[in-house]
Amino acid sequence: MMSCKSTIIHSLLVIFLWPAISFSEDAIQHTYVEVKDVRLAKLHETYDATGECILSQNIDFFARESGVITELNSADSVKAGDVIIKINGPAIEAKYNAAEISFKRDSTLFAKNIISVEAIDRARINFENAKLDYENMIIKAPFDGAVGVIKKKVGDRVFAGEYLVSVTQGHSKEIVLQLPSKLIKNITKDTEVKVLEDTSWVSAKITSMSQYLSRESGNFLVKVALDDQNDLLHKSFVQVRFIFNEHEALVVPESAIMRNDKGTFVFVVNDSTAKRVNITTGIKMSGLVEVLSGLNVGDVIVVEGITKIYDNSKVSVLKK
Repeated sequence: MMSCKSTIIHSLLVIFLWPAISFSEDAIQHTYVEVKDVRLAKLHETYDATGECILSQNIDFFARESGVITELNSADSVKAGDVIIKINGPAIEAKYNAAEISFKRDSTLFAKNIISVEAIDRARINFENAKLDYENMIIKAPFDGAVGVIKKKVGDRVFAGEYLVSVTQGHSKEIVLQLPSKLIKNITKDTEVKVLEDTSWVSAKITSMSQYLSRESGNFLVKVALDDQNDLLHKSFVQVRFIFNEHEALVVPESAIMRNDKGTFVFVVNDSTAKRVNITTGIKMSGLVEVLSGLNVGDVIVVEGITKIYDNSKVSVLKK
């Protein structure tokens, strides 16, 4: 009699409690996640490099020979042909004048058949050497322009190869850069270029680029031109951004991607089930990752709660 009563009580408890038990099991089996649709987006790659900004028309002068500065032009601007610096002026001028006089005299004597061909040839060689020595010791302006700061003064000694002064003309500037060999197939003269001026990126244009690599660095040379309306200083270093490989592709948020020893994957949701799908990825841009294979436009993928699920997990999508 007691056994029968116990069975009845147990049956009644099961009947009344079954909805609660079922609800509890259902809650445990389903994991709440956030999802997003796979979509198409416009992508591109960028490469930032630092280059030297120089005036397009400029020449740096270095001492060709060692000596003492005997003459210095302190003007801020010069005309083409103006002397800027003389080194060993009096001595080199005296040598040049003597060689010139000797050559003119010997030329007259040779015309009268008084001296031999060998003698006039020696006089000519002496004169040409003296002229070359004279020109090596004098720095003249190659064009009308502005003279940079000259740190030396009259009486200072300079050494062969030492920097002396720069002469510049106009306001057009260009930036000279060395880019790594991996970019030589991506960068063309039509590549979009931006230059960082203060805190803003301004447009620029590639004017020339080498089609060979430097033996020393393995890089290739690129020159980028700027318009005249900028405040970049001659000889300053600036940041340049190259924008290339522009294309449209499937993308997913970077937060949706998982990786392990078996590869790269996402979870695709279909009928409340999260299915693991292996994918191949491409470039990254602004928190998005390019998907080369494995997904289609409109696929629904998990972006939040991804660490709480596994292949074939039951999920419930949170509504925002």
